[in-house]
Amino acid sequence: MQFQHFDLKGLGSKDENKPINFSSKVTLGPYASLTTEGFVETSTSPLDLDISLNMNSFELQTLSPYATKHLGYRFERGQMNFDGNLVIDEGQLTGKSTFIIKNARLIPEETEKSKEALKIYAKPLERAFRILSDNNNTLTIDIPISGDITNPQFDLQKIVQTAVIRAIQITIKVTLGIALWPYSGYFIAAD
Repeated sequence: MQFQHFDLKGLGSKDENKPINFSSKVTLGPYASLTTEGFVETSTSPLDLDISLNMNSFELQTLSPYATKHLGYRFERGQMNFDGNLVIDEGQLTGKSTFIIKNARLIPEETEKSKEALKIYAKPLERAFRILSDNNNTLTIDIPISGDITNPQFDLQKIVQTAVIRAIQITIKVTLGIALWPYSGYFIAAD
């Protein structure tokens, strides 16, 4: 990881109502880049913020230890691009993340932890990647996130998990609707 740029403005300002603005650019390995920008307003309670994050050409093989532990698969190859935006305004969290996964190849692992993870999925994950990818072997998933951070029951992990599951369900429905066009009316009626 190598910082190319880091800018922070408004920290320690005499004006307490002035937001803290930031931007950064980091290179990750030989090809990937990560840029962030946004602001945090600490004078409000709960704090307000607006953060954008963009990652390009991230090699998925570096995620293999995590993928093996949590999914039961390792990435043999592939790249990921990510665009995300997170906004908190008066305690209301809204955001959207777009993952674009190119040329991913998943290989099931034969460890005890991975066998437990594999039991969770009804279908093999590598098959789901093949079905949901387009003709260029690219998988695109949009994940909207929303919630009330002032609610004592707020749990960001549950919100993200629910959003990911919902995005995958919608993607599967759309893909099946297109692939099985003459019968897509049955899917609409069933839904």
